Amino acid sequence: MAIKSFPLAAPRAYRINSPLSLTPAQTSVFPEMVSFLGSLTGQVPESEYLHVLLNPLPVHGLFIATFGLIFGFVFRSPAARTVSLALILISAAAAWPVYHYGGAGYDRVLSLTDTTGGLWLEEHVHRAEKLLPAFWILAALSASALLVPLKRPRTACPLGVVTLCAALFTLVAGGWIAYAGGRVRHKEFRDGPPVGAAQSGSRSDHAAQDLK
Repeated sequence: MAIKSFPLAAPRAYRINSPLSLTPAQTSVFPEMVSFLGSLTGQVPESEYLHVLLNPLPVHGLFIATFGLIFGFVFRSPAARTVSLALILISAAAAWPVYHYGGAGYDRVLSLTDTTGGLWLEEHVHRAEKLLPAFWILAALSASALLVPLKRPRTACPLGVVTLCAALFTLVAGGWIAYAGGRVRHKEFRDGPPVGAAQSGSRSDHAAQDLK
């Protein structure tokens, strides 16, 4: 019996986009990035820019480090606890440059915002002044939890628990500070002026002067 032969269809051409292939719009980004890096060469960025650049550390960085420490306790991982304590130390210590550059850029930010934003800015500074010592205490505790167990291993767990409690409190404090800061320039986040704005006066003026 004769077997019929059917002509094979020509293979259809498929266009596969390689992960390494970039569109013209994507390639145009690289000269812009190079130009941006060149603009930073030889000049110091504005204080308010550095404040915005660094302020995620005491909040987002501390959030990640705190839950890393919880992970280390739940799964009984000394390595995870050590790394998390180091991250807590860095995040807590970062509160100082954030506070410093925020105070240095106070006048400029105040001149760029509206009246309600100015009240939120004042509230933001007031909260930072009030709760900044919590970050210093947390930095000291995390450093102790890292160093003391090297000589006294039995202190690792108690110091870690104390540091964890302090980190949770400081995390809430940092979120409370950032809540006011996010409403300085973002009108869409506001539901009015801060509570007690009428009685606040000019309580943050001296801090801005001291940090100049």
